[in-house]
Amino acid sequence: MNENTEQIDISSLKDTKPQKKSHKKAWIAFFVVVGACAAAYGGERYYFSTRSALHTEISGINVGGMTKAEAAKAIGTISDQFRLTLTSGDRSATATAKDLGIDLDADDLAAKAVATGKSANPFNVLFSRHKIDLSDMYDSTAIESYVNENFPDLIVNPTDAALTYDSDANTYTVTPGASGQAINIDDIKEKIDAMLNSPSEESVTLTTKEARPVISDTSAQQTADQMNTVIAQQIQILDNGKVIWTMDPWDIASFAVFTANADSGSYDVSYDEGKIKDFINTTIADQVPDKPVKEIDIVDDNDKVLQVVSAGSDGQIPDNVDEVAEQMIDAFNNSTGAEINLTTKDGAGGIDKRVAEGGKWIEYNRTTYTVTLHQGDSVYWSTDQTADGKASTPTITGIFSVLRKVYVTSMPNPPSPVPLDNIHYVTYWESTGYAFHEGWWLTNAKIHTGISHGCVNMWLQDAKTVYDFATIGMPVWVHD
Repeated sequence: MNENTEQIDISSLKDTKPQKKSHKKAWIAFFVVVGACAAAYGGERYYFSTRSALHTEISGINVGGMTKAEAAKAIGTISDQFRLTLTSGDRSATATAKDLGIDLDADDLAAKAVATGKSANPFNVLFSRHKIDLSDMYDSTAIESYVNENFPDLIVNPTDAALTYDSDANTYTVTPGASGQAINIDDIKEKIDAMLNSPSEESVTLTTKEARPVISDTSAQQTADQMNTVIAQQIQILDNGKVIWTMDPWDIASFAVFTANADSGSYDVSYDEGKIKDFINTTIADQVPDKPVKEIDIVDDNDKVLQVVSAGSDGQIPDNVDEVAEQMIDAFNNSTGAEINLTTKDGAGGIDKRVAEGGKWIEYNRTTYTVTLHQGDSVYWSTDQTADGKASTPTITGIFSVLRKVYVTSMPNPPSPVPLDNIHYVTYWESTGYAFHEGWWLTNAKIHTGISHGCVNMWLQDAKTVYDFATIGMPVWVHD
């Protein structure tokens, strides 16, 4: 053997299998740890999927780790612990949660608690604190109602400055407003918020503050000035180029609607479109030269015509009502004045039916001084022994109805200051006082003459016959 042969270090040739075993064990340990963590995480996720996070609190009650049902049961009595005593001077009132509009839904709050357990972060579930905030869980309106009901003397409602249309001067004027007094509700709300998160029996001393009106005098005056410009403008309605109506200030004023705007502190001005259209279809339509005329009939209960009071005819009616209304509102808003053209279309006159129950109605002929009581197609009774209105105060004509009946009464007798007493069997057929009645002052010489202020004067027995025949609502036709 060659003595110079190189020595080989056999330590470097050792079997590497033990080193491979060490690595394998490390990997096994790693997977065990990961598996354990995953299992723990999965277990935590599963456990808390239906439970609240471990440190969850509702109104001072620990509901950590509870299911929804358990949490709902634990907090179910929160409202019962709530008592707030309000005091003012020597008076007090103790309010419950219900009185103040506090509605703590146990199921809803429990659901919010359980939601904390669904976090993907286990540290958030296991270690973080969760407090379900109950602030503002009340009805402000209920609080105000309770306070106002129990301490009404502390409330003085403010009065808004008001707009008034003076029909004599044709101008809008302002009635000044006034401040009032209100209870400071914010103090109560602050106390309630604290109590909601820690139920207890507490008290608060009521304080008051100035309650200002929504609309100040200055703001109202600005609106009045604006409206005085609006009603002063000239707005004319034309039919075939001819003016048939010029809007009067009081017409425009009747359409105006004022709504107090708390945000702007002023009145919002609008115009009632429905009223305007009605105005066009009635007042303005009545000015159309060839407008329809309704036939007026007295009919019985079966719609049988007993008397044609006046004949009717077809004619022209407004056609572009919507357009005219829109142009009127534009003119009101812009205060520019306007000439608005009304177009018309064919319209039927129609029939105005006055129902005579049982076929009974009353007729008075001024030419013959005759009162006739009709029943169906027959004359029940008639007389011409009457006197009616003087030339200066004539008996009016038209179709009317019996309004009321008075057995005996007194009536004015101008120019004499002394009234006429003991007038019997008065049957009123017009709202300003026209009637059939006894005239104890009648003489044969006065029959068929004009002596009254418009009533039909009759002998006592004749007046009684009319009085007994008449019923409220019965048609009365007065004509020449």
